[in-house]
Amino acid sequence: MLSAVGGKPKTTDLLLGMVQAACRRDEETVHELMNNVKDKYWECLENSPIPQPKILEVKQMIQEDFKSISDVLRTVSLMKWKPDKISHLVSGYGEVWSARVMKEVMEGR
Repeated sequence: MLSAVGGKPKTTDLLLGMVQAACRRDEETVHELMNNVKDKYWECLENSPIPQPKILEVKQMIQEDFKSISDVLRTVSLMKWKPDKISHLVSGYGEVWSARVMKEVMEGR
């Protein structure tokens, strides 16, 4: 089983923080945390043995997922509502992205 990209702060904590910030209607913090998560994955990808075209594919997938996350967080912000299912949904993306990175690493060998 894979985990989200580690380090301090942890990716899962950043993703959960995005939900909490959206609930507080703190759009600036949402964007800051989102950029932190992207930076973690971009660094991971750029330091991987994955061929550049595949790196671009994975980055595109992550960008599309962030569009979906942004839509969910807008709803959270409008409703000032943070049910557990939203937190689980958003925090689960880290594992999905790590699994995709690992798949590309394994296929490239």
